[in-house]
Amino acid sequence: MTYEHLLSPGRIGSMALRNRILMAPMGEELAELDGTVGAQQLAYIEARAAGGAALVTLGSVAVGWPLGTANKRQNGINAPQFETGIRALADAAHRHGAKLSLQLSHMGKVARNDIIAGRPMWVPSKPKPSGFDPLLMMMTSEEMHDSTAEMMAPTAKASFHEMNQDDIGELVEWFAGSVANAKAWGVDGIELHAGHGYILDEFLSSASNRRDDEYGGDLKGRARLLLDVIAGIRARVGNDYPLWARVNAIEYFTENANTFDDALALAPMLEFAGLDALHVSAYADSNVAIGFTESHTTHEPAKLVAFATAIKATVSIPVIAVGRIEPDYGNELIGEGAVDFITMGRKLLADPDLPNKLASAQPETVRPCMYHYRCIGNIFTRQGVRCVSNPLVGREADLRMDPVEAPRRIAIIGGGPAGLETARISALRGHQVTLFEANNYLGGRLAFAAATYEPNADMLRWLVRQAELLGVDLQLRATVSTGALAALGYEVIVDARGGVWGKPDVPGNDLAHVRDLATLEGWFLREEPLKADTVVVIGGGRAGCGIAKLANDRGHRVTVLEPSEVFAPQFGMPGRWRNVHELMESGVALQRGAVPTSITKNTVHYTDGRGDQSIAADIVIAVSKVEPRPALEAAMPQGRVPELHRVGDSAGARFLEGALLDATELAIKL
Repeated sequence: MTYEHLLSPGRIGSMALRNRILMAPMGEELAELDGTVGAQQLAYIEARAAGGAALVTLGSVAVGWPLGTANKRQNGINAPQFETGIRALADAAHRHGAKLSLQLSHMGKVARNDIIAGRPMWVPSKPKPSGFDPLLMMMTSEEMHDSTAEMMAPTAKASFHEMNQDDIGELVEWFAGSVANAKAWGVDGIELHAGHGYILDEFLSSASNRRDDEYGGDLKGRARLLLDVIAGIRARVGNDYPLWARVNAIEYFTENANTFDDALALAPMLEFAGLDALHVSAYADSNVAIGFTESHTTHEPAKLVAFATAIKATVSIPVIAVGRIEPDYGNELIGEGAVDFITMGRKLLADPDLPNKLASAQPETVRPCMYHYRCIGNIFTRQGVRCVSNPLVGREADLRMDPVEAPRRIAIIGGGPAGLETARISALRGHQVTLFEANNYLGGRLAFAAATYEPNADMLRWLVRQAELLGVDLQLRATVSTGALAALGYEVIVDARGGVWGKPDVPGNDLAHVRDLATLEGWFLREEPLKADTVVVIGGGRAGCGIAKLANDRGHRVTVLEPSEVFAPQFGMPGRWRNVHELMESGVALQRGAVPTSITKNTVHYTDGRGDQSIAADIVIAVSKVEPRPALEAAMPQGRVPELHRVGDSAGARFLEGALLDATELAIKL
């Protein structure tokens, strides 16, 4: 496929763009604590520019910094201290043929830093009390601490200030002055964040704006602040400077919310006011746990596209679509004239070189997003952005895959994700690599996980294909020793055999119907049936939840027993909440705080907060225990002592994210 439409040049106002792939604005917690751009953020943005995106966007840039900010490390634009870093971003983008935009925002009722500092949060109207989804509390103790610790500071105070006319005038000036700064500092265009529950959206939404002055009431009144902001900006920078807005098409799970009809009516108003494009997203009540994955961080492919295509019919300016859009479909949409640009967020985190790979007719080399939601999940805990699929995200300044000067012979024992990724990067850097796998298939436990979740299968295919393309010698059904490898002249041996998934240490764990992963290969890989009506899964991590879904899909009645209070902690929180919600909706019983005490022929006994419990079980699948394998010993035939390393679960439970990070860090050092 040529992707001729997706890769065709485009324009937003006076800004010419080399293709139709835009990097989505994302909060990423990579700024310095003083709101300036540092080395990590610069490297992160530059990687996406070098990867071929037409426009790279720095998300959530505060127009009143530090006022109205939410993230611990959020950029500012409203003072001279920010100029050097912003200019560096622009220079980096331009150096690679991309354009730079900033998404400007004031966070309004979610300005967490205002709470921490004891400042009242600016709002159009004081928020009404709302319900709270208990699923939001499914967080580990570390996540809970990181999310809330600063809110416990002595200065912290949650209060709201209904904006008056002076405040509105000041906010308009903040936006206008920030755009003037951006233009003067080399930024190519500006997106106004008028969605996702921030201040401009709070005025737009009938759910949060109950004012009875000229900034409230009907849609025209609620849009007045945004229109004033646009007018103020145009008065400062003229009509030729590229300016657009991200707006909600709809608000999910929200009482008295704006409807899509409101969005259709708003679009022509914004075009008439002087915007050069519209970026169509969606929002949901943040007190509903699945709201994030239902709206702007959608779990459903291309869910928001229909909104964008309908809005395009109401305006003559370009329309930008977002939301898990595959390149093939994006190319089709642009070719049909249904939308004008596609923004990619998670896809460009997983593989910043995606546009270049499409342009060079190598779509099969694009590293897939696994939709674990680590990226957005880290923002909840005020941590820098990370990606399960791509360990380089947020570490671009530190982890560089430079070619090696002196190639070495490397042997990798184990063909799971840690072994495959170590092999890939080592071969990419120029080493001679052989991978030995004892089974007749590659992937290790990821091969099993591929049966439970399609993005896992995508990643496995990618890892294997990349190893093949890079010339890694893949040896299956191969059992080797360090001594034999040393005798063959391998200078480096990497232990990537994976961990041992065992059974809980309770009476009855040796019964025939108690299965561990090693005994379920046929069920995972060949769909051999389980002769069981009821299945009890012991262990509610990502693996246990995946197994529960697969068993449920195959017709079994499933219960998951998890000793802790958190299911699937390996997911970022929005993905975890979605996963747990869908399991419960499908009929899987999830018992948290459930500690197994014994297993009998047809029953699992456990304790929880209510006391002793029991549940019927025809088959018990144990995935609660992962132990390291005994370390390999470095052999010394004829005086040779090969360099020996361990990656992934072979040294302890690291799971997929940790395994890929281990592999990356090791392969870069070798």
